[in-house]
Amino acid sequence: MSKHHVLALFALAGTVAPLMAQDSTGSAPGLPGDAINPIDPAQQILPYVVDLTPFGTSWGTTFGIAPLVKTPRTDPVFFNNLMSANGISDEVLHDVPFASQAYGLWTEAPGVGVNPDANTAPTMITPPVATGSQFAVGFASSANINTFSGDLISGAIVNYDPADPNRLYVTRVEAAGTFDTAGTGSSGSLAYGSTDASGNTYYRGDGFLAGGTVSPQTNNNWYRTRMQDRTGAVNTIDGSGGADATDHLLVSSTTPHPAPSNIPAAVAGGNGLIAGANFNSQFVRGAAAPLTADSTHFGAEVTLGYTPGDHRGSVGTTTRSLFGTGVATSGVLAKDQANATRTLNVWSTDAAGNVTEAHSFETPLTVTDAVDGFTKTYGALSEYSQYLGITGFRSGGGLVGLGQDSAGNNYAGATISAFGLSFDLDMQNVVVRFGPNGENPEWAVLAWVDPLGNGKDILDGPGGTPIGHLVNFQTAFPTSGLLGPSMSSPTFDGAGNAWFLASAALDKIDPDTGDPFIDFDTVLVRGVLKEMPGSTPSYGYELELVLELGRTFFGMNSGTRWQIQFMQLVANSNGSGVLSPGAMDHNNARTWGWDDTDLTGVDNADPITNGGVVLSANIVYDVNGDDVYEDPTGAGNDPASPDQAYNALLYVGYYVEGPQGCNPADIAEPFGVLDLSDISAFVSGFLSADPVADINGDGIFDLSDISAFVNNFLAGCP
Repeated sequence: MSKHHVLALFALAGTVAPLMAQDSTGSAPGLPGDAINPIDPAQQILPYVVDLTPFGTSWGTTFGIAPLVKTPRTDPVFFNNLMSANGISDEVLHDVPFASQAYGLWTEAPGVGVNPDANTAPTMITPPVATGSQFAVGFASSANINTFSGDLISGAIVNYDPADPNRLYVTRVEAAGTFDTAGTGSSGSLAYGSTDASGNTYYRGDGFLAGGTVSPQTNNNWYRTRMQDRTGAVNTIDGSGGADATDHLLVSSTTPHPAPSNIPAAVAGGNGLIAGANFNSQFVRGAAAPLTADSTHFGAEVTLGYTPGDHRGSVGTTTRSLFGTGVATSGVLAKDQANATRTLNVWSTDAAGNVTEAHSFETPLTVTDAVDGFTKTYGALSEYSQYLGITGFRSGGGLVGLGQDSAGNNYAGATISAFGLSFDLDMQNVVVRFGPNGENPEWAVLAWVDPLGNGKDILDGPGGTPIGHLVNFQTAFPTSGLLGPSMSSPTFDGAGNAWFLASAALDKIDPDTGDPFIDFDTVLVRGVLKEMPGSTPSYGYELELVLELGRTFFGMNSGTRWQIQFMQLVANSNGSGVLSPGAMDHNNARTWGWDDTDLTGVDNADPITNGGVVLSANIVYDVNGDDVYEDPTGAGNDPASPDQAYNALLYVGYYVEGPQGCNPADIAEPFGVLDLSDISAFVSGFLSADPVADINGDGIFDLSDISAFVNNFLAGCP
């Protein structure tokens, strides 16, 4: 077949152009961008397609990444709002209808997107299958509308065809907010807690900063908004509850209640159960008001009677049954018998929310990292302290990470400070592994930093060479004015690997001079579980660099490169630093493998062990393509910059790489033969921006890919 004939086949397929969906940019350069208006009825529910961009980690592992949902925009001087607490559903639903009948997809052109006020309307497409898999995400963002302050709860129901993990069908939902449609008042504040795969989103509210025409909330409240039932009405939360698809589950309690977790509808039935803690040392749960509250969730080592309570921070929940009973397992930080927060308290519940088994694990005086030999001895001041500051009320994700590996071993982990300070320069992520009845607890150090700027090595592969190391926050960012904390709480995937954010010193080479230098960064790390028989402990974690500040990605949908410029780790609420409510915690990863894949015999480092990770980040789009990512709203930046910056919930997930045939053009069955099926697959992939058609691997779909495909096709199979 001649090159002329091959190119003629492309012509028959129609005009070739890259596609994009939402990771979009606004129609005009710079401000205002295209983040949605949260009090516009036309922008409450917006369906669109998101395609993952493949990228490699320091170990050469390939994951997919995409900006899944942007926060709304309420302040005219910024592109959108600052994200607070956020998370992903622990469970996935299978063989369910897609949440929307049609989704926005548009060819690459300035100004096309889903915001009716800032974009040209997209083409609507229907999903390729009638049913698929489903998870959900949610987050809070702080907002100012006119002269009033409040909060917004946003989320998305995400569907996908298991045969195509690289494309996500997103139904974005404005779940709730404290503002009326005119922006003439606010009922107070809201704090995101959790979301289940059915789209039930749980959050806390009170009357802080209430004002104007909206009746204020009073005392402590818990709500559930059923995103799958939302209409186009603006769901204003006020003193009487919510206006649309919202259940008022805890009503004006005078007892403080942090933001809630949940026991999902998939395992509890109905719309699921709210589940969380209060300051009366109680586990509070139920499907409707009034809720059940008791102290049956404490393990034997916890002593009751301390004020304001024997547990600290919020509750996190997994749908894994760690003790072999019930339908879910929850965890919370707790006091030990010396009145210090040094215990990880874990319990299981049945479908009605009743506690079926409870165990507590008190941190030993000495904990060791078997991978590098680091050993830490804790004293009377050492405590789990990340509940301090605004995180205690502003995040419901759970400061105790819970998980299980493919062999059935159970894990709980948290961040401990040597001197009990939220900003401690000497802190570690520690993990306890235990049996199905809580037996044989075995503690290990997952990650560590010390006051001298030392920390655990990050490697270039299993058993590999260091490419940098963790450091305390003050060492990495000495001009920030904050001391820490230096790492977030851990969250576990389907193989017992631990994911967390941290500050790090990375070894780099200047591309212009060839000189080595140290790049101080905030990083996303995966601690890959390693069995170490004969060692004490008998397991450990090797650290893999997944993301770092400054990394850029080609948006498969926007056709524009974007850069990570900020990942939330530290907030300033005490002058020295506390864990940001927007940082990672138990809520930020699914504790199962992708699409609930059976991981028996699968290597822990395999990307399929990642069922989905989300994190809050500030990203900047290089709108004019000059390789300079300059947010025009950033301090000291050029206000005339055409680039656009958004706070977004990033999704890092399993990605299927294209099949490898006899050469790069052999992309369709039957492999080993170059025929019309390969041409058809390439044309289809090119038009849908599928990485299978990115022949030269630069993340851009253009004539160079067509030329490379044609040349490889004409070369034939060996």
